[in-house]
Amino acid sequence: MAQMMVPCFYCGKDVDAFSRTTYRRVMGWERKAGVRASGKHGGSDISLRQVLDHYACTICIDRLRSGVNPEQGALL
Repeated sequence: MAQMMVPCFYCGKDVDAFSRTTYRRVMGWERKAGVRASGKHGGSDISLRQVLDHYACTICIDRLRSGVNPEQGALL
């Protein structure tokens, strides 16, 4: 599959929109799931999913998950 380079929504660096490591923003309606068909608890169902034209790199998403501003420099 060919590459489609797009800027990361947060840092602006180029990311491949088709890469499995690139995040894509989606919007939809969530309903918390009680028990999955596999018998595991948790998770959610997202209905009417809409794909938005926003992409992000793994580094920025990991920083956001950790509560760090993606634009913050490294602490030395």
